[in-house]
Amino acid sequence: GAGFRMSEHKDQLRVISTSYSSDWSPHHRLTILEEAQTTTASLKAIAELPNSANPSPIGKPNDEIYAVRFFGDKGYVVTFEQIDPLYILDLKDSLHPKIAGELEVPGFSTYLQLLDQDTLLGIGTINNLPQVSVFDVSDASNPSLADAMIWEGAGTTTAASYDYKSITFLHDAESQSTRLVLPMVKRNNWKFVSQGAQLLEVDRSNMKIFDSGFMDVLDHIKYGKERSIIHESAVHYINGTDVWSADWDQPDVFTGPSLIIE
Repeated sequence: GAGFRMSEHKDQLRVISTSYSSDWSPHHRLTILEEAQTTTASLKAIAELPNSANPSPIGKPNDEIYAVRFFGDKGYVVTFEQIDPLYILDLKDSLHPKIAGELEVPGFSTYLQLLDQDTLLGIGTINNLPQVSVFDVSDASNPSLADAMIWEGAGTTTAASYDYKSITFLHDAESQSTRLVLPMVKRNNWKFVSQGAQLLEVDRSNMKIFDSGFMDVLDHIKYGKERSIIHESAVHYINGTDVWSADWDQPDVFTGPSLIIE
């Protein structure tokens, strides 16, 4: 299931949970807890969603939860069965949480990151292909899809869809841009093409995604933990114990080990 289902904020614990009925239909619930004023340490629930005032469910019938993030007094939930609803939860009044808005888009996100108060990044899948999406959440009651990028080639994958530690961000407040690195294995008709680091830049001022190039460091698949580092103008891609380095503006000119299959 999705990570980040729990968040502590202003001495309150917010939890997204899922229970299943006898026919295995999922039911998702937000519970807000705080410390009980008792002699023993315990938590008490002070609010739930859905509730009598806001009975709308989190998710469509049979939708599973694929991503959850809490940022301040808002929560973001992605559910999916055939189409991806993004829900924004208004938690400002913790005693009366509600669904502020929702957006239905094709595919689904498995990782969410708020880049600034108006810009939400989603990393996920559409038609079994990697997708990065930028959502305009400046109006919580009316979120919209601002931009999206999809990598063609059947079988192309990114570890970012299941390992959030493989994702690297670097925000620049002055230019209102965010640099982003994703590990990626590129395939065409399921045949291996290349493996390395995909560089992206998100212009937060107009909510657009730009392709900054690909560090094509491997000519065969390598199953190592994939990580990356952005430091000033340099970017480093790590796979297992091997490290490759390049300048951000020239990702195809890199240094590092030359791995050749014997």
